[in-house]
Amino acid sequence: MFKDLNTLSKQSKAMAKTHDVGADLASMQSKLENLNQSMAVVANGQAITHGTMATATIMSVAQGGAMINFQPSCTVELLVTLPGRPPIPVTKTEIIPAIFLARAQPGQQVSIKVMPHDLNDLFIDWAAPV
Repeated sequence: MFKDLNTLSKQSKAMAKTHDVGADLASMQSKLENLNQSMAVVANGQAITHGTMATATIMSVAQGGAMINFQPSCTVELLVTLPGRPPIPVTKTEIIPAIFLARAQPGQQVSIKVMPHDLNDLFIDWAAPV
């Protein structure tokens, strides 16, 4: 047991010499700033209360690396279909509730609310039926 403890101690000291904590902190700070910037659109958005109901088809989903309350932040590429307009591609950073991760698959349709004059102001209603 003490041999294993001594080995772990040596390994952690060796890692501490080569590991750049400052670079890790800078990387995390950059990710946090990007996430805050993408969430500012949500915080200032009007779509959730004043948006037009529409549907969107998920084209792709990629996890962004951040987790908020154990829910992943993902980049979702959508094809938004508004009445009387051709489908329009929109990319959105979205925190997807864990219970709805199964719906976040390419080819799935989701209900959305969107401001017609600003398609970046978009709210995905994961719980609503399509």
